[in-house]
Amino acid sequence: MFRRILSQLFLFLFVVNAQIAYAATHTLLPSYGELSKALIQGDEVRAIITLKHCTDHAGQAVKNELTGGLNFTQFNKYLLSDEKRFTIATSTNMLVKTPNYGHVYNYVRLRIFEDNSAELLSEFIDPKNFNILKTASYHCHLKNSDEPAGVSLYDLA
Repeated sequence: MFRRILSQLFLFLFVVNAQIAYAATHTLLPSYGELSKALIQGDEVRAIITLKHCTDHAGQAVKNELTGGLNFTQFNKYLLSDEKRFTIATSTNMLVKTPNYGHVYNYVRLRIFEDNSAELLSEFIDPKNFNILKTASYHCHLKNSDEPAGVSLYDLA
């Protein structure tokens, strides 16, 4: 009986220690350059977006408390020829239920720019006919210190 309890306790401590060690390896990526380097070397990167630290397309503070996440599993790095700057973009599409539109596809695209700014685009799309029901865009900055910011990038490697 004692051996069984001891072995379960050992297993529990091993799992907890492994989770702590894994969590400790997540590194904040404070810049476009660090993001680019992490992605090119094949690291997993996650973006956490906090809308209340962003502005809308009119430059007004966002009052929405929404927080979301995106993984850079698929991404593109390319030159915006009209702006003459590079960006790294990722996107996702998921079925969600909204109070105003019911079930919709929520297409979300996140672009990170060389100046460490970010743009988030969200579109609600009717799943029956693929008409765009609502579009919203937000402008954010990358988190690079303890100060609040709209987009926090984490290297999960």
